[in-house]
Amino acid sequence: VLTNQAIPHEDPLTQVDTCLQRLYTQLDEVAPEIDGPVGFVLYGVSKDQQSTYVSKLESVRKQLDTWEKVPIFPTKSDTVSLGTAVLGAVSHGRIATLTEGKTKKPKAQLAIRMQNVATTAVGVRMQYKKDGEWIEKTLFDFDRRVPAGPYPLELNAAECAAMRSTSDSTEMTEEELLKAIKDHEGRKGIPRREEAALEFRLQIMQKFSREGEWAYVGNPVYPLTKEDGDDENKRIACEKVTLELSVDPTGMISQAFVGELESVVQANKSARNSKLRYYLGVILAIAFFGGFLVKSYWEERSFEHDTKRLLAYYKHVVPGSLADGDENNARYLVWKYRGKRHKLWKRLEIKYGEPVREVHEWEDEEEGATSDEPQEIDLDNEETSEKEKQGTPPDSEEETPDL
Repeated sequence: VLTNQAIPHEDPLTQVDTCLQRLYTQLDEVAPEIDGPVGFVLYGVSKDQQSTYVSKLESVRKQLDTWEKVPIFPTKSDTVSLGTAVLGAVSHGRIATLTEGKTKKPKAQLAIRMQNVATTAVGVRMQYKKDGEWIEKTLFDFDRRVPAGPYPLELNAAECAAMRSTSDSTEMTEEELLKAIKDHEGRKGIPRREEAALEFRLQIMQKFSREGEWAYVGNPVYPLTKEDGDDENKRIACEKVTLELSVDPTGMISQAFVGELESVVQANKSARNSKLRYYLGVILAIAFFGGFLVKSYWEERSFEHDTKRLLAYYKHVVPGSLADGDENNARYLVWKYRGKRHKLWKRLEIKYGEPVREVHEWEDEEEGATSDEPQEIDLDNEETSEKEKQGTPPDSEEETPDL
């Protein structure tokens, strides 16, 4: 079903022109690739009325560009009853064809399949200020497949406050609306959100013809409020709620308000606690995984330090042995005694009779041993320097006068 047109009227013949014009426009929008209908089927009228309706259809189709040659098929007066019988047989599986697959067993396939579409439109209208303008919004348009829904419509006090803050809310862009909503969130916007929630009203609407007017279903409601348990006449402003609308195959509308209905103050506290829990979780996650990184770094650093310490011990205690300079053996011993390195140092001290020192302690000991060696003093140089000071060349004999 692409589209449908239904105009209830006391004299249907006068509405044929309007109905075909709407059908022509609607088909051009939903299926522009189609040149026109296959034909006009005329049913539900008596033989005396058939000629009148056929002539009317012929005169109307001449006014349409691509529908001039569309044939008209008049039917018998019992066509409606026969069609109803066929649809009933199809719905009960009485009219079917057998299909056989290569690997599947033969099964029945319905000869006719149909789907229901909505013949009405469903929407809502909202009022943000007391005695203010109503804003209409269509949720289910004509020709929508049914059953449809549930359609969720989120309502929150911050959006209501943002819509109230502007003189013409219909001209606001999506970015401007989001910015206005953000400005009314938080602790500072609690009074404005409470006022907006208490005055916000909503009403469901239904339209039975495309050019008709909206018909209001029920009375306006205050979805962002709830009754006070202590005072029945007092209403409490709620932060947010979700309206779910559904349409069944018969066109029946069902609604439900879903949400915890927290007050504006409670919702603000919950949001703040949720934010604190979020940041606390992030900090704990960083500390948890960061602890593993720090632990891994410290273990690697300690492993390399103890390996150098063990190599320095072998170098100074048992120089020239197989263990001296064998880095693989040192790394294996340090890995083998991980978590109990003190036992390794103690065993080495018992075996070789020398305590295990740090690397820098061995280097300090070598420097101290070098500084304790006796220094040689060249006395000849000292005598030479004394003679140079007196102006006498070193190792030279005194000249005597030549008598």
